[in-house]
Amino acid sequence: MRTKNISLKLILSVIALGIWIIVLQNTGIIPITQRVKVINEIDANITNAINAEISGSVSVDNVVDVNIHEINGYNQVTTKIGTHSVFPFGYMLPVDNW
Repeated sequence: MRTKNISLKLILSVIALGIWIIVLQNTGIIPITQRVKVINEIDANITNAINAEISGSVSVDNVVDVNIHEINGYNQVTTKIGTHSVFPFGYMLPVDNW
């Protein structure tokens, strides 16, 4: 039983030490050195300006009917607690006649 307690304490101590090392590395207290080898470099200096003026017309061939009442759904819901508003803060599409 004594060796089981010692091994359990040793394993938990190693886990705790590992977690603290990761925490200290993430906070920058323990520096992390990473060796990165740059294989390809690209010169990305752009000296010319781009003319982005767009002109033209757009035509819509089809019309889609959108029923805002169906999108909003029913605002009042009745549950066992009572009737209450689904959208109490007005997060609905505005309509003229509800």
